[in-house]
Amino acid sequence: MPQQTEIEYGPLPGSNSAERPSYRVVLFDRNGRVHSITPLLVTEDASAKMSACRMANGLSAELWDGLRYIDRYDGTE
Repeated sequence: MPQQTEIEYGPLPGSNSAERPSYRVVLFDRNGRVHSITPLLVTEDASAKMSACRMANGLSAELWDGLRYIDRYDGTE
């Protein structure tokens, strides 16, 4: 019988769980297509949320930290 090896699990690629946050805002056009992706140089969720809300400016936007989904702004907020 083949010997089983232990698999080591770590953070998902792009999650930066041990590093500083890697925030980005994804803006969508009125047809729901990606308009732009902008990195944010902030260190906490609250600051990232304020920046994303301001950036939405009538468009829909999503806020991400690596692979972690944080929030969505529908463009009317």
